[in-house]
Amino acid sequence: MEIRVRGFDVYPPYRDELPLDLFEPPHSDDFYGPSDPPSEFTRIAKTVDQVIGVYELDRIETGVFKIRSLIVDRSFRRQGVGRWLLGHAIGVAESKGGRQVVLASNRAKEFFSKFDFYEVEGALKFDLVPD
Repeated sequence: MEIRVRGFDVYPPYRDELPLDLFEPPHSDDFYGPSDPPSEFTRIAKTVDQVIGVYELDRIETGVFKIRSLIVDRSFRRQGVGRWLLGHAIGVAESKGGRQVVLASNRAKEFFSKFDFYEVEGALKFDLVPD
């Protein structure tokens, strides 16, 4: 399924479209690349000729999904790409029976907190169906 908004599309990547360069943090020797094994749901945001963002999402138990990564190219940040990818990931989780989304890392806590993610025992979570 292809979704068009703000000049980019979101869809599963072809094998050669996984943006490995987005997984490398700036000014660091650490590589926190794509998940191994691959995530159940990997989606990219792409303009006509450039991959500008990616997220990885996994079902970790019944009703619970984990966002392993959500990364936007530096030159496209603050343009709604991350917000759109997050909404897309939550939509995929919900369409697959998800009730809660958790984050693999608290790296971007400030970003996710804007979207009603809350912290429980050091983990950020989002409830799709509030109790």
